[in-house]
Amino acid sequence: MRFAALILVGTISLSAGNSINQWTYDNGYKVSVGTVSSCNENVDQFPDKVAPLFAKYGITYKNTYKIVENKVLNKKYVLYQRGCSRPAAADGQDIDGVFEIPLSKVYMSSSTYFGFMELMGERSSMRIINGLYSSSPCLHRQVSDGWTKNAPFTNWCSSTLGYCDLKDTDNNATTPNVQVPNEALNALKIEGSFCTTGLVCKNPIMVSDISENNFYAAGEWIEYFSVFFNREAIVGQFADTTRQRWVTSSEFAMSIQDKKRVLFVSYWKEAYPAYGTYKGWEVKTCDPSTSYTRYCELVKAAGAIAVNSDTSALAVFDFGRKADPSGGTEWLAGGQLQPDALLLDVIKSVYPDKVPKHEFVFMRNLLDSVKSGSLDCANVPTQLGCPMTGKELIAKCTDLSATV
Repeated sequence: MRFAALILVGTISLSAGNSINQWTYDNGYKVSVGTVSSCNENVDQFPDKVAPLFAKYGITYKNTYKIVENKVLNKKYVLYQRGCSRPAAADGQDIDGVFEIPLSKVYMSSSTYFGFMELMGERSSMRIINGLYSSSPCLHRQVSDGWTKNAPFTNWCSSTLGYCDLKDTDNNATTPNVQVPNEALNALKIEGSFCTTGLVCKNPIMVSDISENNFYAAGEWIEYFSVFFNREAIVGQFADTTRQRWVTSSEFAMSIQDKKRVLFVSYWKEAYPAYGTYKGWEVKTCDPSTSYTRYCELVKAAGAIAVNSDTSALAVFDFGRKADPSGGTEWLAGGQLQPDALLLDVIKSVYPDKVPKHEFVFMRNLLDSVKSGSLDCANVPTQLGCPMTGKELIAKCTDLSATV
């Protein structure tokens, strides 16, 4: 079934908190955008606030606007409340982008951010995505309904002209492709593009979570997203709870006397040089001179000792418990959203007798699975870690307002 696409711009004023978008799904996708009916510039329009503890960005709150700074790329943005006047700060020489918030029509360059958007109740704000690498039933439904457009970078580009297709006009593979405006995507009038470091987007909001050296700091970027939607209240509470669970679990694991040795390896089907990964097996070394050490931090927080080589493995675990229809695992994205659950998974894999009640969220016992033959997805598609089809996922979405 397909839904009619409709956006309603209304005015709502929430005196008890920040003004947020109100999404309803009774007859298609509808939103009343979070606009204040009147704006008193002497009154704080953002009573709900967040502040990062470890992530490399900063937020400054004023009465009617916010200044957000990506400290990795030295990018600064002014965000002002809908219904209020554009502030003079928006015209500063050091400002890289100005946005009227809350946003309601955005582009996502990475599937890592899908969970952020869903948790804060803004899944439907994602109108264009760079590939449907997700096991989210309702995101698959949004794409199936035509509300969210799946436009991978391999098929389109963004430029000063707007969103565009790459087309080979003379069917000659040696001739460079040309940029042709994509009217269907342009018609969506995207308000901002959450753009991963290294990519080029239209109306970019640069995100540098990949620069963080541990999963908790990477997860704090959910608060960066929240300020563009005035969703600080729910996200701040979630981040505080997640951090407390991380700290409690790590303190417990660090107290264990008999330290286990852990070798962290990854297998990449394709090479992604921009992210420092290459096809084949990769050992995640713990050289302190390297900048990308979140794997080592994860092992250390789990009370274990990370090693760079070892052939005496007694147990083998992988992060394949949850897979999307393309076969990709979601532990990197999920680990940023739920670093506390990821840490408990690692603790259980290393010290299973210490946390017997914890159920794995991302990991599975790979050695036991191989021995039992339970990795045969071709013949037994319901086995643990086998990806569901898009249709199967869509059937699971019974409530579009759900945040998981």
